[in-house]
Amino acid sequence: MSTPVLSWGLAALLLLATLGEGGASPGGLLAVHSAVAALALLAVLVPGLSGERRVPAPAAGFAFAAFALFALAGACLAPYRFAAFLVLQEIAAFAGAAFLAARCGPALAARMGGPLLAGAAFEGIVALVQKFRGDLRPAGTFLNPNHLAAWLVAALLIGAGTAGTGRRPGGRARAALAAPAALVLAMLGSRGALLALIAGGGWLLARSWDRFSPRTRRAAAAAGVLLVVAAAAGVVWRFERGDAFQYRRLAIWRASLGPAAASPWTGTGPGQFAAAAAGLNFPISEGPLRFARSFRSTHSDLLRLPAEFGLPATLAALAGLILASREIAKRRRSGRLPDGAAGAVAALVALAVQAAVDNPSERPAIHLLVAVVLGSLLSTELKEPARPRGRALRAATAAALAVLVVVGDVAPYLAWRSARGLPRGRLDETGRERLRAALAWNPLHPDLWLHRAEDLASGRGFGAPVYAEAREAAERAVRLEPADVRYRIGVARVEALACTKLFRDEATRARASARYDEASLRSRHDPFPLLEKGGFLLDAGDPAGARRSAEQALRIEPEAVPARLLLAESVLAEGAPGARERAARLLSEAEAVARRWAARPKGSPYEQNLLTLDASRVQVIRSRLARG
Repeated sequence: MSTPVLSWGLAALLLLATLGEGGASPGGLLAVHSAVAALALLAVLVPGLSGERRVPAPAAGFAFAAFALFALAGACLAPYRFAAFLVLQEIAAFAGAAFLAARCGPALAARMGGPLLAGAAFEGIVALVQKFRGDLRPAGTFLNPNHLAAWLVAALLIGAGTAGTGRRPGGRARAALAAPAALVLAMLGSRGALLALIAGGGWLLARSWDRFSPRTRRAAAAAGVLLVVAAAAGVVWRFERGDAFQYRRLAIWRASLGPAAASPWTGTGPGQFAAAAAGLNFPISEGPLRFARSFRSTHSDLLRLPAEFGLPATLAALAGLILASREIAKRRRSGRLPDGAAGAVAALVALAVQAAVDNPSERPAIHLLVAVVLGSLLSTELKEPARPRGRALRAATAAALAVLVVVGDVAPYLAWRSARGLPRGRLDETGRERLRAALAWNPLHPDLWLHRAEDLASGRGFGAPVYAEAREAAERAVRLEPADVRYRIGVARVEALACTKLFRDEATRARASARYDEASLRSRHDPFPLLEKGGFLLDAGDPAGARRSAEQALRIEPEAVPARLLLAESVLAEGAPGARERAARLLSEAEAVARRWAARPKGSPYEQNLLTLDASRVQVIRSRLARG
């Protein structure tokens, strides 16, 4: 396999990675990781591969290797091992792509322009079709419009950097390919992409100015200014339509520093931030609900490093970036980078700027693009040729790669496909067979065990043996992911069902109550665990406990309609002096709050559930009030 073949393989990988939510869907991950492994297998198995004497620059490589080791240590200590494993997979894919790109040499950075422009044109056309069909912020084959915008900026800069270098396609063809991508970039209104475009485009113009003719300078400057103005207009137009949370990013960044302050050595652990974020939410002043805005990511890769990986890993990663930047700048000044590499450097500048205010690293399409560009620009030829690997060693390496793909990608994908679309709760026999197959393929996914617990607890034959089996399945989900409140609520629901349907004893009631309390402690600003706990305690004969839960929920969300209804029911059940008057007042308040916000658009289940009046519960309360 020659280096050009490897170069085209990497270019195809970068285009493949854009599919399936930017490569982050289960199918997308399988395809991307399989492609990286296939290219690595070819590089290992084909002796005499051109470029075998090339590796990434050692200094930067050692720093990134130190980061990977810190990430591995954090993953070993992480509570949710499967999520940590997924992050380690992405780090391995990044390293593999960078190493393969280094084999191709610096010329790869210039060869990517045409394929990436073709990919940008495709993404632009897809997004325009989505817009025509009514999507307010189309995302192409990505999930997040901001990530699509980041990829488009990088692709346009790499394509623009090879203009005038004799690379195909020509100027008019490049303009035609860039047009739909530029139009969509302006339409998306991404603030991070606008900053990235200004930074990367400005750097590219400044570095390429001397080699342009006066006519080309005018055209390039006009095109750049036009694109920036259009993107800025898109941002203004987007926020003129209204966004109550457009200024919340600073608060998210402050909250994201909490895990780094609490655990500076390891942070939350790789892949653990989403679960930890439930306890980091903050109140807002806009709208009726204090915690209607939630977040699951740091909204900044710069902050993701200390939050998820800890300070030692952050310092190693930043050292690698600084060393890589110095090496690239030195090579550029000495003329060791080919014509067209300026666009690749500009793309790195742009993505670094956007990574400071967003999380583009979540998408394989973006972090693999960074890996290929870095590997190419940092490609270093060894002074001494590497010793030829023996056939046995090559075979062992290939076998290890194949096993990793099967265990790490194929099995989880088959589990996901088996369980996809299964309803929550009771399953028919076909559904149970699919769930059993999913658990056989991936016994480390907690949601599959919760699914099994829900199925067991929903059956007609719920007795002591089934209760024990359901509780074990739910508790296994908690053991696999102890930080996520969903799984502790799953155990609480099994215990609550056992209390109300089987035992009716204080011990079981206390166990269920304790599980709800565990969920509340991990999601301190979420009233739903408290509301569910209160409803259970009311059914289980503890109206005082139900009242306390309702009062706690109201302290979190003073406008919560169901909390007032639960409190009214609890007060009536307690039967204290003045209970009827207080319950009637609470019912009137709930109805008034629901009327006050009835016309407000409720864009999330959180708002819908907390601001909507349950007519059946109202009828129950009215009936009890009428009976006296």
